[in-house]
Amino acid sequence: ATLIDVTARMEAERERAAERGLLDALFAHLPDAVYVKDAHTRFLRLNPATAAELGIDDPDGALGRTDADFFPPALAAQFRADDERVLGGDPLLNRLEPQAEGADPRWVLASKAPLRDPAGRVVG
Repeated sequence: ATLIDVTARMEAERERAAERGLLDALFAHLPDAVYVKDAHTRFLRLNPATAAELGIDDPDGALGRTDADFFPPALAAQFRADDERVLGGDPLLNRLEPQAEGADPRWVLASKAPLRDPAGRVVG
């Protein structure tokens, strides 16, 4: 027989699950729009507030899609340019952005930061 103590691994898995639960709760209940995009500017994760901003009921309906699927071409191009800057490693902080065009424009204050992997590479 062989016995291997895996207590530390089990504790680490419990801690990770607790942290994931906290993140899930924050995403679900924050009143502000929060999202994560990949290196191709496709939505990876978004909260219900972001889904509402995009005009959809279910956040999963945006997964794998880009701003071009939800906004007029000029706005989508501006958002893509901003995303490319962030993917280059430069955060955008407290930027005033239009969210609608025409007779009823709407503006938001947005902050965007690069998502980095454990090696420090920008991945979203």
